[in-house]
Amino acid sequence: RPSRGTLWRLAVALSLTAFVIWRVRPAPILDAFGRTDLRWVAAPLGLVLIDRLLMAWRWIVLLRTLQAADRPPDAGVLWLFFVSTFVGNAVPGSVGSDVLRAYGLARANVPGAASIASVLLDRLLGVIGVLVLRLLPALVQPRRQVRLAAEPIHQPPRQRALGAVGPAVDQRLHLLGRALTAPG
Repeated sequence: RPSRGTLWRLAVALSLTAFVIWRVRPAPILDAFGRTDLRWVAAPLGLVLIDRLLMAWRWIVLLRTLQAADRPPDAGVLWLFFVSTFVGNAVPGSVGSDVLRAYGLARANVPGAASIASVLLDRLLGVIGVLVLRLLPALVQPRRQVRLAAEPIHQPPRQRALGAVGPAVDQRLHLLGRALTAPG
């Protein structure tokens, strides 16, 4: 049986959702959605699901280094990852999901230091992956002109995964890529 707190949160969430739907006037949105080819919706959703599953698997693999007694069940880690991903998308800022993941592991009897370390290592592996992907074009196509850091960046904020340090990292990666691919 749900607690009073759970029922209260559910009532607030449903009330806020109803208010937003009432204010938005959903008829034009529903009309547009009714004319949408669902294949164009399913394909990106499928790719996002695959991406999230791979990221959750990476975290599960990191947690397998813990002693068996300290290790939470994989299903619980997967659930925690998806909940924290939702929180990360719904709450402004980028640390809310990380805090939730570390807290969730600690509540699952994982030692606090191991909880925080696993989240930080997972985040670091993500950054390394972005850096590798940004370096890869310079290695694959060394003769191709690479945009210099001084040129303006016209990308949506979500695509600038490195934030304010992106141009400096781009320039250093460009120079590193040129050095690695320079002839003999």
